[in-house]
Amino acid sequence: MSPIVQEQGENGRTGVSRRALLGGMAAAGAGLALRPAPAVAAASPTGVQSTAAPSGSRRADVVVVGAGIAGLVAARTLRAKGLSVVVLEARDRVGGRTLNQDLGANGFPGRVVEMGGQFVGPLPNEPATATLPTQAAYWPQARIFGLAAELGIGTFKTYNNGDYLNYLHGVGATRYSSSTRIPPDPGTANAGLAIGLLNQMARGVDPAAPWSSAQASEWDGETVESWMRRTLLPPASPDASTNHLVTLAVEEVLSVEPREISLLWLLNYIASAGTLDNLVDTADGAQDSRFVGGSQAISNAMAAQLGDSLVLNAPVRALDHAGATVTARGDGFSATGRRAILALPPALAGRVAYDPPLSDLSPDGFLRDQLTQRFPMASILKVNVIYPRPFWRDQGLAGQVTSDSGTVRATFDNTPHPDPQTSQVSPGA
Repeated sequence: MSPIVQEQGENGRTGVSRRALLGGMAAAGAGLALRPAPAVAAASPTGVQSTAAPSGSRRADVVVVGAGIAGLVAARTLRAKGLSVVVLEARDRVGGRTLNQDLGANGFPGRVVEMGGQFVGPLPNEPATATLPTQAAYWPQARIFGLAAELGIGTFKTYNNGDYLNYLHGVGATRYSSSTRIPPDPGTANAGLAIGLLNQMARGVDPAAPWSSAQASEWDGETVESWMRRTLLPPASPDASTNHLVTLAVEEVLSVEPREISLLWLLNYIASAGTLDNLVDTADGAQDSRFVGGSQAISNAMAAQLGDSLVLNAPVRALDHAGATVTARGDGFSATGRRAILALPPALAGRVAYDPPLSDLSPDGFLRDQLTQRFPMASILKVNVIYPRPFWRDQGLAGQVTSDSGTVRATFDNTPHPDPQTSQVSPGA
C-alpha cells in the first residue's frame, strides 16, 4: 500500500455521507450576507481560526491534508484507533465548503446563517417519498446526521409551510402547493418524465463502482444535455421552456450546466442518494433540515477535539515519500508520517507536487493523476438577504421560488435558528 492515500473529500464521495454532503440545492456556494441598509456586513466565520503562519516540523502516524468535514472525520477516526495525527489546512479556518456567519454586524448577535453547504436530509426514520411512489427509496443521510448528534449538534426543520412560487419570464409568478416539487409550467411534463427515467436508470448504477454498470460506457459517452436533447419532447436546448425545470434541477443539485457532466455522473449521483426526488425535495428530502448553530459547527466541534494536532494557514505544496515515511511540505513547515491522507477535491490534489510522481505510487496512480486533470470544481453563488422578519410567511408562502430567468433561479427560507416557524421571528432570511 502506498504511503499516500488519496481521498476525494468534499467534492467527491469519500467522506461521511453516501452522497455529496449537506443536501443538494446550493450546496457548493460561498456567499455574502446582505442587510437592507447601505452597508454590507463583512464575512466573519465563527469557530476555530488562526492568522499565524506555521513553521518548523511535526511528526505523527498520519498526516491529513485538508480540514473540511472529510479530513476532520479521517483524523478523528484515526485518533479513536490510538494513532497520532497532524492535520494541515491551507485556510485560516476549518470547514471547507461549510462556513457560518454570525449576524452580529447585521444587528442580530448570536444568529448564524450558512454561507456554503447547509442542508441535511432525508433524516433517519423519515418516510421515503417519490414522484412515482414505486420508485421511493429509503436512503437517509444517517452518517452526517449521526456525527452531528454525537458532537451534540441538533437539527431543525427548513421552513416549508405554505405555497411555493414559480416565475416565468413574460408571465410572472404562479403560486402552487408545496405538496409537489414540480410546479405548473411548460416544463412540467418533461420534468416528470426525466425524474422517472433517471430514477429507473440510476437503479442500474452501483455508487461504489459506477464504471461496472452494464451501460457505463454508453452513459459516460454523452453529456446530460445530449441525453435531454434526444429524450425530452420536443427536442430542444436545455434552456427551452419545456426543459428548463430539468436544467434547474441539475444546476441546483450539482452546481453545473447539463453540458458539463456525463449522464453516468448524474446517474451515479442519483444512485448515491437513492432517487432524484431525494435530492430535490425539501420535506423528507435533501433540504429537509438544517443544523443548530450552522453546518460549520460540525467541523468546529471536531477541530476543538483535535487541539494542537490541527495546523491552520498551512497550504501543502509537495508530498515526498521515501521508504516507510511520507512528508508534506509547505512554506517554512513540514509534517512527516507513515501515511498521508489527502482530503482535498481532486482539482486541488492535482496541484500538489509529488515525489516520486503520483503515477508511480501505485498501479492506480496513473489513473488518479489523470482524474485530477479532468475533475473541475462546480461553481455557484449563494446570497443571504436579511430582513427584520420573514414577511412572506404572512402571505402563506414557504419562501421557495424557482425561476426560468434572471440571476437568481431558486430561493429558500433561510431564517436562522431558533425559528418557531412563524412570521413573528427576527430576523428573516
